[in-house]
Amino acid sequence: MIAIADVYAAALLATAEEQGNATEVREQLAGLAAYIAQEPALADFLASPVVDTEARAGVMERAFRGRLDDVLADTLQVLNKKGRAEIIPTLYERYRLKLEEIRGEVDVYVTTATPLNDKLRSRIIDVLRRYTGRKPELIERIDPGIIGGLSVRIEDEKIDSTVARRLALMRQMLLDRASREIHTGKEYFEGVVT
Repeated sequence: MIAIADVYAAALLATAEEQGNATEVREQLAGLAAYIAQEPALADFLASPVVDTEARAGVMERAFRGRLDDVLADTLQVLNKKGRAEIIPTLYERYRLKLEEIRGEVDVYVTTATPLNDKLRSRIIDVLRRYTGRKPELIERIDPGIIGGLSVRIEDEKIDSTVARRLALMRQMLLDRASREIHTGKEYFEGVVT
């Protein structure tokens, strides 16, 4: 499914870039993918082999034409005619990634215990820009369970400098040390009368 979505995403992006509205198409496609994720009935309608292709085309035309950019509405109709309307969420992901690549952008997922202030956000963006060589787009998440610090995920790489992670590492080190001492017979409490 990803390979098929890649083909459609590349064609959609090329046309949208040519028309100068690639960002708007991405936003509209993101909204549509989010709506499909929230509405299982719509996802079923798009994927159902029982629904007549022409009937689905009519519904899609009434629902999307005039609300979405014409190039996107046309692409959705092509997907429907080819029996691939269910790949819209995957199409969005592949389109987004291709657009980020040509623009030198990268999604960076940042998790903190409290919301970032503007000064810290700006500093993080500067550091990440130097680290990746690309323009980072921060996707922020709040998780009080990390206690402090931050966790950063860039594509397949994760940098975890949270207090919770450090505590877990210290706990593991202490357990490993205790295990080694027990196995070697070293007494923990020297000077304790038994």
